Amino acid sequence: FFSSRRRHTILVSDWSSDVCSSINKHRVIAVVGPESASIKRLIMENRDTIRLIDATCGKKTRSVIIMDNESIVLSTLATSTISERLNGGN
Repeated sequence: FFSSRRRHTILVSDWSSDVCSSINKHRVIAVVGPESASIKRLIMENRDTIRLIDATCGKKTRSVIIMDNESIVLSTLATSTISERLNGGN
């Protein structure tokens, strides 16, 4: 799920960015916003399971990353930012 190379961060608030840089892009199925009813339901159904990885540190969820191993990652980064990073941009 996560690559073996981890970027070191100084701020706890930067953890969502750290998770994004650690995700294996070949395992990502979708990067979506959290607004739709189906995504909200998916999050609620998995809230208390190990499949849900909440990397928001209590901040607003701006994107949801769905992985091929059925993991769901919540992030404070915008979907466009994650898409750019997964496609090789900064």
